[in-house]
Amino acid sequence: QGRPHDLKAFDEVTEMRESQVRFVMGWNRTNDTSIRPKVLMTFNPPTTSEGRWVLKYFAPWLDPKHPNPAAHGELRWFTTIRGVDVELPDNRPLILTEKGERIYNFDPDLHTPEEIIKPKSRTFIPAKVTDNKYYMETGYLSQLQALPEPLRSQMLNGDFNAGIKDDPWQVIPTEWVEMAMEKPK
Repeated sequence: QGRPHDLKAFDEVTEMRESQVRFVMGWNRTNDTSIRPKVLMTFNPPTTSEGRWVLKYFAPWLDPKHPNPAAHGELRWFTTIRGVDVELPDNRPLILTEKGERIYNFDPDLHTPEEIIKPKSRTFIPAKVTDNKYYMETGYLSQLQALPEPLRSQMLNGDFNAGIKDDPWQVIPTEWVEMAMEKPK
């Protein structure tokens, strides 16, 4: 925690819990102004309910019902407001009123640096085994083609909607938890 890390890279992030990843991301920083700190997450579609958090985290790219879908590689801007991940229209800094209203036109001299929210960029770039020349030369494609469904569709085609099911021993269905966590409309 004491040392800056200008790159935090997570491999197979769907095997990690969102809270763990966000905790570690807290130390993504540098004391060198010429470096822009980055977080990189690589992953396949989640095969368990615990990995579903990436679907929400990358919703503009992965959720077919997202109201404002993003193109692959398109930058979007996010921050966390009162514990909720919020997509913002652009990278302009903002402040929040006591009622939670977003104010973009403000005098920065009238606010502490902690009060000024600076959005972070996020993007999603898909890839398949066919994008990897070396894997294609080694016959890995046939290994993925031999997987049973839904794993085959997930790993071969990058299908994020294929086969996400709760563990049969899970007591409370994930759908119930997600419904309970949604804000009333």
